Amino acid sequence: MHDIDRTTRIHEAGWTDLHLSAPHVFIDREEGIRRLRAAYSRAKEITGVPFGSA
Repeated sequence: MHDIDRTTRIHEAGWTDLHLSAPHVFIDREEGIRRLRAAYSRAKEITGVPFGSA
C-alpha cells in the first residue's frame, strides 16, 4: 500500500515515473530508449517546455 500511495503523490505533484529494468538498459536498449522518448514527448506536450531548458 505504501508504494501505491507514494506513486499517487508523485503523479498528483505532476511528476512522471518511468519504469525500466536492467534488460531495458543492457539487452533491449531500443525498448528502453523508446520508453524514455515516449515519456519525454508526453512531458513536452503537457508543459510545452523541452526538458532541461528551464
